[in-house]
Order: sequence, then structure tokens, then C-alpha cells
Amino acid sequence: MKRLWSLGMMAAVLAAMSAAPAYVNLNGATGIISLPNANTVGANNFSAAADVLFFDSTRVVGRAAYGITNHLEVGGAISAGSDSYYGLAAKYQVPLTPLGFNWAVGGSAFHATNGNNSEQLYVAGTRPFPFSGTTGVTFYGTLGANLTWLDSDAGLRPFLGGQLLLGPRTQIDGEVQFDTGSFDERTTLSLGARQVFSPVFSGQIGLTNSVGFLGSGEHSAFVGLSFSQ
Repeated sequence: MKRLWSLGMMAAVLAAMSAAPAYVNLNGATGIISLPNANTVGANNFSAAADVLFFDSTRVVGRAAYGITNHLEVGGAISAGSDSYYGLAAKYQVPLTPLGFNWAVGGSAFHATNGNNSEQLYVAGTRPFPFSGTTGVTFYGTLGANLTWLDSDAGLRPFLGGQLLLGPRTQIDGEVQFDTGSFDERTTLSLGARQVFSPVFSGQIGLTNSVGFLGSGEHSAFVGLSFSQ
């Protein structure tokens, strides 16, 4: 009996580590680095993360997401430092998989301490692309678009992202959001790596120029830690 219990616990741990954990992006939704994907945290699951971004003025971004159902999550984010902001986010994964993609729709609303308000609606699709003959290596591709408002300016912007899982613990992430809005911004470009330390703790490190929903003219290194349960 004890042996069966031990095997069951081991199987549970391996199952938890064999899939990429839901990681809350810099804007309070599960996703890549600053952009969303179509995943959600799952019913009654909770994920929180905090990152330090080393721009000219260092900032700390904390965020969390909770799964109300397997398809609906709510979350939020808060940034401390220059251009501080706080806000709420929600995402719903639709029960349809056209073209083999999971699809989700979501939205976020943020308020900055400098008085600027921003809102965003988005759609994102994510699907796996396994590598034939390569055990444990899978590429998850994401495509989508968001409609973003920043005070009186607005823009519809497409984005692309990729997450390469190198076995059960290591993940390489990249994303690009194209500058097609009417506000003064730059293309958002981020690259990072994530490592699973245990079934509940993960960490990430990388480079990004994301500041809220927009891309700045400066890239910053970031490092962070995530807790999921």
C-alpha cells in the first residue's frame, strides 16, 4: 500500500512538471512575457508572479490570476516604480478549436499614477507543434490581435509569440507586437527563458521593452519568480 501511495505521488509530481505551468504575464493574464496566449490557469487554480525590470528606473511588477472555471480566469497587475500602474484583467477560452488552435478572448483595464488610463481587448490563438522523433520538445505558437486605448488614442495591433518546451522543466519564450497604433510607441519585442524548479515554483529571465500595453524605446533585463497552485 505504501509503495502504491509513493508511486501515485511520484506520478502526480511528474504530471505536474510535464506540462508548462500557467505563467502570468506582465499585464495580469496567463501568457508569454507581456502578451497573452490562449491558455488559462484552470478551475480553482491560482498563479502569481513578480518580476524586477531594470530600466533606467528599476520597477517591480506583481500580478496574479485565478481560474473561476477551466475556461475563465480573472487577474490583475500592479507596477511599483516610475510610471506605476494597477489594473484588472479577465480571459475566456472559447470551446472551439478551428485550425487546431485553442482560442481565447480577454480584456484588461489599467490606471497609471501619471493619470493615463488604458484599456485593451484581445483575441489569441495557441496550438502545439510537436517535433517529430524528438521526445519532450514541443513548440507552442500563438497569434492574435488586440485593440488598445490609451486616453484618446487607439490602435488595432497584431502579435505573434512562441514558447519552446525543452523537456519538462525548461522553456524558451519570444514575442513581438507590431506598431500599428496611433499612439507614439514602438514594436514590443521580448525574449526570455523559464525554468521549473518544483511543481509550484518557476522562474524567468530575459529582455523586454514592454511598459504596460506599449513598447518603449529601451529594452530592459528582467528576472522573476512564479508560484502556481
